[in-house]
Amino acid sequence: MARASVNGVELSYEEHGNGPTLLLVPGLGADTRLFCGVIGPFAATYRVIVFDPRGAGRSDKPPGPYTIEQMADDAEGLLDVLRVERVVAVGCSMGGRTALGLALDHSTRVRRLVLAATSARRSPSRILSRRWLTLEVLSRLTTPGERQPRWASGSASAGRPPPTTPPPAWVRSSFRPASFMVGVTT
Repeated sequence: MARASVNGVELSYEEHGNGPTLLLVPGLGADTRLFCGVIGPFAATYRVIVFDPRGAGRSDKPPGPYTIEQMADDAEGLLDVLRVERVVAVGCSMGGRTALGLALDHSTRVRRLVLAATSARRSPSRILSRRWLTLEVLSRLTTPGERQPRWASGSASAGRPPPTTPPPAWVRSSFRPASFMVGVTT
């Protein structure tokens, strides 16, 4: 297992396979072993990067507490060290929150987002809803054929889309209110 210095912490990570990059993000207290059953099959098609988050596995365990934003920044820092521009981010359990944080805070780095067995943190300033997911989260990801999200090139303040921005047509057409799964494709 290799190690990388990221944000003042040594993270342990593994790389397998070749192709588009797939970043596997384990949940609270979990490490790379969480994904041991899927690394091989994924490595047949993807360059798979799996890492032990700070405080878990063979990565450093600095005094806590740790925040989701901090762990998302660690994931982005690992991508920098490995010179990876964009990934398909797969987060399981609390790793899903980390992957979501990566997609929100570093949206140009996430090509696709897969969330498994996870939840989103409820912001004290707004109620989490499917509408919020559609307008605030999915509209920040790049759409098919785009190199950056539309809001990144406009006049939106602080790098965020205006709150009244309707979701892109590809989100509206694939969003099923009765379903908990949302597909994001590029």
